[in-house]
Amino acid sequence: MEYEGVRIPRYAYDSLPIVKARAIANKGRLPEEVLSPQKCPLCGGKMQGTGAPVKLEYHECASCGYGQPIFNLEQVKTDMGPALADLGKGAFMALGIAALAYLVGKALEK
Repeated sequence: MEYEGVRIPRYAYDSLPIVKARAIANKGRLPEEVLSPQKCPLCGGKMQGTGAPVKLEYHECASCGYGQPIFNLEQVKTDMGPALADLGKGAFMALGIAALAYLVGKALEK
C-alpha cells in the first residue's frame, strides 16, 4: 500500500484524540455502511478487498476506484472500541473520509 503526506490544520489534528476517544466510548457505533460497506458510497460499485482478512483491511470500488479501510465485523464482534483504539491517526482519518463519503452518498440519494 502506498501512502501520501497531507497537511491538515493544527486544530483538526489536535481534535483527533478527542474524536477518537468519543468514538471508543461510544463502542464505535457507526453505520455498517461506513465500517464495512459492500457497495461504494459514491457510485454504488462493488467494494473488493485488496489485502489479507484481518480486523482492518483496505477495499476499493471496482467501478470508480474509491478506497477506504474496512473493518472485519465478524472478528471485531460488537464492541468497536478496542479496534478503534488500535488505529493509528492516519487510519482513523481515513475512516473519517469514509464516513463523509457515506454522508455525501446519502445526500445524493435524496
